[in-house]
Amino acid sequence: MRWRPSSILALAAVALATPASGGGELTDDETRRLFAGDAIQRPQTVPIGERRYIGGLAYAVIETSPDELTALLSDERVLEQILPRTKHVARVSPLGRDTLYQFAQGNALVTAEYTLRVRHEPEAHRIRFWLERNRPHAIDDAWGFFRYEPFEGPRGPAVLLSYGVLVDLGSGVAHALYEDRIRALALTVPGRLREYLSHRPRGPGQGPTTKTVQRRP
Repeated sequence: MRWRPSSILALAAVALATPASGGGELTDDETRRLFAGDAIQRPQTVPIGERRYIGGLAYAVIETSPDELTALLSDERVLEQILPRTKHVARVSPLGRDTLYQFAQGNALVTAEYTLRVRHEPEAHRIRFWLERNRPHAIDDAWGFFRYEPFEGPRGPAVLLSYGVLVDLGSGVAHALYEDRIRALALTVPGRLREYLSHRPRGPGQGPTTKTVQRRP
């Protein structure tokens, strides 16, 4: 059966939201761990039609305001640092309310390039992204979101950041070999963002920074 992109996105949203697949509400223990400084990860493998998606959900409490968070997640230099194994990010062009970003990710042996369509939805405290199929792409499909719930923390503005991602790497032996590693790395994004922000200078009126920190693989 051939699945349309809109159908895949709808099913992916359900997969990331249902308790049976590892989504749903945080447990009391997970909430305690979050406010103690841990990042929570729920890896998932989701078959949808003929596709096989890997990824899951990750959560972190981050000391930042919604405005600073969304500014950082729009900055190519920041994305290069917080997205694992990312060699280059380029903002391609705006398309109405969306923006296209081109990514190059990989290691010394292989590089995968693809383009994501990114949509900011401040009224829902959410940023959504999905694969732009009209451009060359080394992966078969991708979809995800950042959702941020602001609150006042003990040291100022903070957000509970939820990050969901599902990626279909496509067929092939190489993809099968890298699947577990890619799934694990994909869920490190909230933790990497928190680490990035921990290196920014603090002070009244301090805006977004693109300070370079030590890169992790």
